[in-house]
Amino acid sequence: MEEKQVELIDYLRVLWRQKWVIAVIFVAAAVAAWGVSRVIPPTYETQTSLL
Repeated sequence: MEEKQVELIDYLRVLWRQKWVIAVIFVAAAVAAWGVSRVIPPTYETQTSLL
């Protein structure tokens, strides 16, 4: 049985065919991150050193 060697171009073709799925996932993750950042209360930190 002959095995086909997988090359980089094969992976790129798969990614290109699925570009809309990748774009939707990226946008959904960005919107979710923005939403979480709006809900979490801000935390302020400070540091002091005395001589």
